[in-house]
Amino acid sequence: YGHYGPFFIRMTWHAAGTYRIADGRGGGGTGNQRFAPLNSWPDNGNLDKARRLLWPVKQKYGNKISWADLLILAGNVAIESMGGKTFGFGGGRPDIWAPEEDIFWGKENEWLGNNRYTGERDLDKPLGAVQMGLIYVNPQGPDGNPDPLASAKDIRETFSRIAMNDEETVAL
Repeated sequence: YGHYGPFFIRMTWHAAGTYRIADGRGGGGTGNQRFAPLNSWPDNGNLDKARRLLWPVKQKYGNKISWADLLILAGNVAIESMGGKTFGFGGGRPDIWAPEEDIFWGKENEWLGNNRYTGERDLDKPLGAVQMGLIYVNPQGPDGNPDPLASAKDIRETFSRIAMNDEETVAL
């Protein structure tokens, strides 16, 4: 397509993908992807460059558009520019101006550690992703083990924690 559309879609999807059904926290509603720890998660690699590409737009419009809205709008515009259909855009998301330190993202001291599970791979609530630093699941498979059945289970459970059903997950 000759533009950054796919990059912006990834940024928007990763902003939204931190949402957790267990406590209603995370997601793209506050622009928190700009702050730690989300901005340094391995799954969010290079998204700082997508946000940097949006900086001239933010400078031009200032407080007329929040970072939270801009991160989502960029993905919508990208989808539309490539012929995709969207449900429209609803603005009005407020920005936060510091990291949300009261959100529990995990007790791990290292990225991509395998100590997030209890028992039969059930996650402590309200965690959504299977490992610290991932938005969803480990692409190599659970704990880096390429087991298709275990991967399918992790995918189903992880996406259900961000309010997606099987049909929506498969559509991705």
